[in-house]
Amino acid sequence: MITVEPFVERYFIAQGYLNRPSKIIAAENYPNPNTYFYRSLNPAFANIPNTPNSFFSNIINVLGITGATEKDLLDNFLNSGYRLIDCFDITKAMHPINDIIHDIHYLNAEKVLFLTDNNINTIKEISVFEDLHGIVGGISNKIIPDLVRGRIVHSFPNWPSQVINFKNSIELAVRLGLF
Repeated sequence: MITVEPFVERYFIAQGYLNRPSKIIAAENYPNPNTYFYRSLNPAFANIPNTPNSFFSNIINVLGITGATEKDLLDNFLNSGYRLIDCFDITKAMHPINDIIHDIHYLNAEKVLFLTDNNINTIKEISVFEDLHGIVGGISNKIIPDLVRGRIVHSFPNWPSQVINFKNSIELAVRLGLF
C-alpha cells in the first residue's frame, strides 16, 4: 500500500483487517510519525496512554469509539470497520491516482469519506479514471458527501473552527446509515 506506512499495512495483514469490508476516511496528509494517526501500531509508541492527537481524538469522539489506551482506541476504530488513508504524502504532493484507487480497493471499501478541499481534485481524478476505463459502480459511487454543508468533501477535524462541521456531517451520515 502507498497511502499508509508499511508498519500499518503489516498490522492490517497480521490482524486480518484486509479481508473485511471497510469504511475509509481519506485524509489530506499525515504529520510527523510522532503524531501520525496510526502511531500506536509502531512499537516505539506501543504504550501511549489515552491521549491521542487532536485529529485522531476528534474522529474517534464523533464515531463514539472508546478505549483505555491509544492502541485500544485504534483497535476499536479498526474493529468497527474504519480505515484511514492519506491521499497526499508528507511533501503535500498528491499520491498518484492509481495508488489511491488501488489502496481503496485493497482495503475493500464499502464507503469512502474524503476530508478537506485538497481532496476535491482527488475525487475528480478518480471520476476521470473510472470514466476513461468504463468503470461503473466504482469508487465514485461509494463516496459519502457532507450532506450538512452540501459538499463532496467533509471538514478537516483538526481545525477548531471545523470540528463542529465534521461532527454534524458524520453524525448525519451515520444516522442515515450512509457511513
